[in-house]
Amino acid sequence: MGPKAIWREDMITSLLATALVAGLFLDGWNHINLQNGALGEFWTFWHGLLYLGFTASAFWAVTRNPHLYTRGAKPPPYFHPLLGVPLRYPLAIGGLALATIGLFGDIAWHTAFGPESGVARVIAPFHLLLFVAAAALASAPLRSAWYAPGYYASASSLRTILPPLISLTLVTCVAAFMFQWLNAFLDWTPSVTVGHVPADLARDARIRGTTEIAGAGRVIFTNLILLAPLFLALRRWPLPFGSATSLFVAVAFAMSGLHSFDLGATVFAALVGGLAADLVIDGFEP
Repeated sequence: MGPKAIWREDMITSLLATALVAGLFLDGWNHINLQNGALGEFWTFWHGLLYLGFTASAFWAVTRNPHLYTRGAKPPPYFHPLLGVPLRYPLAIGGLALATIGLFGDIAWHTAFGPESGVARVIAPFHLLLFVAAAALASAPLRSAWYAPGYYASASSLRTILPPLISLTLVTCVAAFMFQWLNAFLDWTPSVTVGHVPADLARDARIRGTTEIAGAGRVIFTNLILLAPLFLALRRWPLPFGSATSLFVAVAFAMSGLHSFDLGATVFAALVGGLAADLVIDGFEP
């Protein structure tokens, strides 16, 4: 398989994963804005894009490995092993296994303990497992490009590294979603934020201090979520101009959208920050 075919395959994988992650955020928007944070039904219209994206991504990842189900078929030499089995997109295949465990585990968890509330509705054990599975599926093109210098040269144009860049952005979005209560692009509810403490509580220095610490923590953690994948990508590619901006804006847009853009102005801040990062990368070539 030549470079163009590899690139095309990775691009399709990225686009299917985009549907999966978009479905995750649409479902999150539904739970926050229409369900008032409640768990809601398992089978619902709002889960449609999530299920469709997952099914399409899973089908595509599995069918990239005909040696798993076709007698006599042999994996190409560029496949990478997972538990000794050569696979195209091994992280995606592993993600499918994690998703299966997470799905049935979550059903059992809710049956035994009931629905979660507050922060627990995001960080429940099997929810985290499902998020990791989604990130593994979304990371497939990034891993493919990372270990294929013959197909993705170190010095590549924005178009050439578009599949791994989309993949990196999607994984970052999933990571931000997992820790949305610590994200500066939205106000987690219920909570009290800096500048909005009720007057009768603002007199308590402990409450003021707690909200200030939480606010600073949100900003620091959001910067970590944005910069960590950027630094990771720079270890492999000298990123072309626009890479940081697209990543920052996509994450900010997705996270702010969870609360119907109540903090929509932060998307503009992400745009400015992304352009600044691109200028630094372009000027200093780290």
